[in-house]
Amino acid sequence: NLRPTLSLLGSEGITRLHGGAVQILAETGLNVHHPDMRQKLADAGARLGDDVRVYLSEEMVTSAIQSASKNVVIHDRLGKPVMPLGPHQMCFGTGSDLVNTRDAETLERRSSRSSDVSKAARLCDALEDIDFVMSFGLPADVPAPDIEPRQFYDMIANTTKPALMTSYSGLDTLQRMHDMACLVAGGDDAFRARPNYVMYGQFVSPLQHDLMAVERLIFCADHDVPLIYIPTIMPGASGPVTLAGSFALAVAESLAGLVMHQTQRPGAPFIFGACVSQLDMRTMLYPYGSPE
Repeated sequence: NLRPTLSLLGSEGITRLHGGAVQILAETGLNVHHPDMRQKLADAGARLGDDVRVYLSEEMVTSAIQSASKNVVIHDRLGKPVMPLGPHQMCFGTGSDLVNTRDAETLERRSSRSSDVSKAARLCDALEDIDFVMSFGLPADVPAPDIEPRQFYDMIANTTKPALMTSYSGLDTLQRMHDMACLVAGGDDAFRARPNYVMYGQFVSPLQHDLMAVERLIFCADHDVPLIYIPTIMPGASGPVTLAGSFALAVAESLAGLVMHQTQRPGAPFIFGACVSQLDMRTMLYPYGSPE
């Protein structure tokens, strides 16, 4: 039973990386722009600094890692377990939120539409190697308050595969999406037992955990929505110029999210990860998902 493996760091490297991340949280700290969460962290043992600065101890990090679920399973629209996110699992899916798209029939470059989201979801539904779906575009033909719920509806109406949703609006919009997910699952209890979407929650790197990002984190913890609380680091711009330094920063920010998440509700489903790509100094563009 040979299994091909790719190892980028040995155990010593992993230990050093984790130690660097823990040191960042304990000595540099992070800014938490959510008063209630700052107080919860303080009650759990964090040290509060000036204004919104919070320092997390190694003990808090260890406790959060121990309380988090070690096997998050995402279900499809039919209630079948299709994405087990435990050890040695790999899942593939699409990217999201194109402002513009190339029209498949006319080849013109134009603003993305709701119909583009539907067509892309239907195509992905037929592709066996695609495990999950993100919204193809940001539909310009939908009123701003309805964009995210419309994206979610267009996806679940055209594929049974799990959705990976972004959210940049307030909690009312997130609640509307979640209500649809619960209807599909068969109710709140059914969703908690068989979650059918993942929330892709971003914040402002480096080490700025803005109010809306923490609000989404709390919502997801309270409602058992699997959450990717993902830092996006640009070495040389918003992080250290070395890949190792920016990686340590990214791990620190993900661990900070985990600590807040587990402080809010121990055992709630959390997905650990980060995006680290160098800023292209020639074009000043961010090569999202580059080989590094």
